[in-house]
Amino acid sequence: MSPVFAALKERHPNLRPQFYMSDCADAFWNSWRAVFEVEGVTRLYCIWHVWRAWNAHIMKVVDDARRSQLREMLLKLTQASTPHAFYSLYNTYAEIMNSKEYMLKDQNKKPRSLANTSQKNMSSTTVANCGLVSAAWAQISLPTCT
Repeated sequence: MSPVFAALKERHPNLRPQFYMSDCADAFWNSWRAVFEVEGVTRLYCIWHVWRAWNAHIMKVVDDARRSQLREMLLKLTQASTPHAFYSLYNTYAEIMNSKEYMLKDQNKKPRSLANTSQKNMSSTTVANCGLVSAAWAQISLPTCT
């Protein structure tokens, strides 16, 4: 990907985006960082890729009775409209994850960011949620996007 980003930089040398969104693969982000300055750039993960990873993981770890409950909680977490709502849901989610052992022990613990790509323009709520998720994600064991 670095040659593609290098060509982009050649055409747009002053490109300084506030956000960088891709799938969850580190290869794209690493290539971007190799070519562009990333200070001040918020890395976002495409919600479609995140949901795909979560669903694949849920199918392996959770029994049928708990799948819809977990999916509903994850959806609400990504749609929280205020920091208070996010952390309230997050704390509930973390308690359930710990008590029910929904997640595997060896999962990736890197901070992650989410954004709802179905919106034509990212709202301030979506951007705020991305930051909230990024801050909290490091504390939850979640599956790596594939």
